[in-house]
Amino acid sequence: MPNMKANRYIFFLWGLAKCLNLTYLFMFSNLILIFLKRTKLKYTFQSSHQQLPTFNKMSPTQERKFLQRLFIACVGLSFINLSQSYTCKSPLLQKCICGKTNYDRHIQYVVNCTDTGFTNTEMLAELPEETQVLIFQGNYIPELPWNIFGEMKDLSLLKTIDMSNNGIREIKGKSYHHVTNVERLILNHNNLTISSRGEENYHHPRVFSNFVNLIELHLTNAFADNTDEALAIDLHDIFVNSNLTKLYKIHLEQNEIKRFRDQYVFCDLPSLLDIYLGNNF
Repeated sequence: MPNMKANRYIFFLWGLAKCLNLTYLFMFSNLILIFLKRTKLKYTFQSSHQQLPTFNKMSPTQERKFLQRLFIACVGLSFINLSQSYTCKSPLLQKCICGKTNYDRHIQYVVNCTDTGFTNTEMLAELPEETQVLIFQGNYIPELPWNIFGEMKDLSLLKTIDMSNNGIREIKGKSYHHVTNVERLILNHNNLTISSRGEENYHHPRVFSNFVNLIELHLTNAFADNTDEALAIDLHDIFVNSNLTKLYKIHLEQNEIKRFRDQYVFCDLPSLLDIYLGNNF
């Protein structure tokens, strides 16, 4: 029968390893082996298929010291990971956090600029080319200008853009370039206007035209309050001109939508499977 105390150690070690970035997992395992050798704790393998170590008997004092030292090692390596991996190199991105972390159940390179007080998008032209996820929330950007990611960047690894809660009112038709491989665009909780109002023209039919591989479009509470019933017509025009042939999920909750005057509003989205319309009128 397996040693119950040994199993407790195995689960404890597994938990500590989970708190570290995978980059440091090999370092952590070597640290454990060094510690075992120094404390002269013997371990054997139960069987060739289990490959789980079983420790000989420890006194309560030995056990406590063993677990305490492993915990300290975990915390120490976590701080090393934080200091080395989460500093953005560009001076314009110093308020942001850059590095590999767990996002959407995967280890990805994330640039996080949440609540940084930005009032323009100049820093987005300095995104590292290894960026896979951009989180740019809680700032104040009423207008997205042309080419927010610059003109020469290779952002082929970028998969997710989250620009929620930025007070965005207008997105220019050429705001998003270098987004060919982006699969998820999140614009929740903004103040978008996509219609023409008097002399002001906020309607840019090709606003999403560069998102040729977009799968999810999140527009929850994204439009200006009291949006009129022409919203469906404007959306339809955008969908026709944006070539969103791979889009299968769209969120339109909390937008005060009373009805869609254009019954064909979603007909130019051939892959669309999920439409979320909760909490509208």
